[in-house]
Amino acid sequence: ISTVNWNGLFADRAVHLRYAASWGQQAQGRNILYLTAGNVYEKGPVVAYLDLMYSRQGLDSQGIITSLQGPAVEAPATAQHTEYFSVIANFDYRIHPNWNVYVKGAYETAGVYQANGVFEKGLYQTTWNAQACVEFFPMRDKELKIFGHLLYKGYDLTNRAKALGAFVPNTQRISIGLLYTLPVF
Repeated sequence: ISTVNWNGLFADRAVHLRYAASWGQQAQGRNILYLTAGNVYEKGPVVAYLDLMYSRQGLDSQGIITSLQGPAVEAPATAQHTEYFSVIANFDYRIHPNWNVYVKGAYETAGVYQANGVFEKGLYQTTWNAQACVEFFPMRDKELKIFGHLLYKGYDLTNRAKALGAFVPNTQRISIGLLYTLPVF
């Protein structure tokens, strides 16, 4: 795999940019291309980022499209010529040294750019993800974290995916818990 990347810091080191392009060969005649863009703003109590990723894969290394095959497919096979696009946005705000809140969202598409086997050319799945969290750090060294977290993940399957027998349920979750990091050294 060959990679070219560029990193930059701007606005008194508050803006961090990281862009990369990677290309490689998965198998003979099956290449993979990744294009990524990471953008972070970090100043004072705010940390925000926007990440973008596009991949074009000769073999479905992420496995999302391959996993859409259900009982309707007699001989499941690895999808080929797949492409994915993802956007992830996050906004953290430290409202007090002991309290942090954040919201996060993600959007992803999964498709096939060249028909192969049971996989027709086109879009197969769109995924949405939304999260909100409140975190409390009662100790100065932040070894203990108490949190409340909300999560929603929704899937929109196209007729191509449904023809393969795909079924992916939307999920919602509420988590309340604590996390303690044991200092080992």
